[in-house]
Amino acid sequence: NPVYLGEVGMSPRDLAGAVCMSGVYNDHGLRNGSSLMTSLLYEAFGDRREDHVQAFPIHHVSPLQCPPFFVLNAQRDYSLKRQAREFLSTGRMHRVYCDART
Repeated sequence: NPVYLGEVGMSPRDLAGAVCMSGVYNDHGLRNGSSLMTSLLYEAFGDRREDHVQAFPIHHVSPLQCPPFFVLNAQRDYSLKRQAREFLSTGRMHRVYCDART
């Protein structure tokens, strides 16, 4: 998120790359998922959609703002693998270099 990087005097262009491990990259399933997941989302980020957009990386994928990504998942990260696939797909759609390993 360029906003968070700006708070420490950096921009996305200052990053050579990002290694992402077993991450939660979007809020799609969390907003409409189980009551526990929804509860955790709202507890961590509040109930405003604008705050969720700021918090999750998938909302900030842009060819001009993203460094290359390498996404890793543990073998049994079942629900997180779906998140990783969506994140990789979004990155590739926006022509951001990304690769993955499980």
